[in-house]
Amino acid sequence: MRTRLALLLCTLLGATSLMAVDPTPEMKETLEQYRRLEELTRLVQREYVTPITRDQLWAGAYRGMLNELDANSRYLPKRELLLRTQAKGKHVGFGFDWGYQHERETVTVSRVIEGSPADLAGLVRADAILSVDGAQLKDDSLNKIRERMLSAGDTISMQVRHADGSLTTIAMDRAPLKDSG
Repeated sequence: MRTRLALLLCTLLGATSLMAVDPTPEMKETLEQYRRLEELTRLVQREYVTPITRDQLWAGAYRGMLNELDANSRYLPKRELLLRTQAKGKHVGFGFDWGYQHERETVTVSRVIEGSPADLAGLVRADAILSVDGAQLKDDSLNKIRERMLSAGDTISMQVRHADGSLTTIAMDRAPLKDSG
């Protein structure tokens, strides 16, 4: 017990001595960014119309950070990642990637895996997805759209506008995918 107490005391003294070191400008900026995120987290938790957890807010921050990179970069929390894989590590899904086109406020197909349910159903790159399982996407937030896409059951129905302007309803079943990269 005394050893543990001594170790704890040394650790605390070491941490205190580290605090006495002048922080670099980069450290100061990082601490300031973290302070602002903490402040915003507390404000949202206190004032938002419905209860929201700290984990939900931080996951949203991670998603937002990666969404700003490009249409192919995204944050997948563990739960969503597990939805995409089977126990043996094979990917299961509908076989398409999508992105949100901010300037057009449109969900657009960015890739279709050859031989996948999406490919067999006629979905092609650049198709605009207007609704998922009857729910219109136009006024949804990006997080809500992502939630709709990922929480779809084993079958999904989508209304799609093709490049030629034609509208189609596409239904497909989740299946193991040959190419997940």
